[in-house]
Amino acid sequence: MRRRAATLLFLAGSSLAVIAQQVPDFNAWMKQQDAAMLELRKLESKVGPQATRNAERIGGAYEEMIGFFRQQGGKDAVKWSEEGKAAAARLATAAYAGKAGEAAAAFKVIADNCNSCHKVYRTRLPDGRYAFTSEQQREAAAKKAAPAK
Repeated sequence: MRRRAATLLFLAGSSLAVIAQQVPDFNAWMKQQDAAMLELRKLESKVGPQATRNAERIGGAYEEMIGFFRQQGGKDAVKWSEEGKAAAARLATAAYAGKAGEAAAAFKVIADNCNSCHKVYRTRLPDGRYAFTSEQQREAAAKKAAPAK
């Protein structure tokens, strides 16, 4: 019985350690994504080598986020990340080919997906920084805010 309890505690601790490691990775992906989006926003036309490079960076970050959100149980975030990754690929292709209209349309999809996800999964901290809010944290906050029956 003690061995089973020790095993369960070990597994629970290991899971928390994995999640704790993933959040710093997630923050790094967000910073990478933000830097690439800022560079793209500065470009009047979303074409050329700089736009292509930033679109590819965004696509790579989305690839990482898909796995992260699958592990966190965020089905809507997985969908937004998959759509964002596809839009980043379209943006990279259009930027490389010099197709400004297609590139602008793909950029808009990426920006819209970012905004949708941030509304649900991003919390502003008192110091002005942002933090990821997991599915479990959102559910606990909803239960706490719900009126008692």
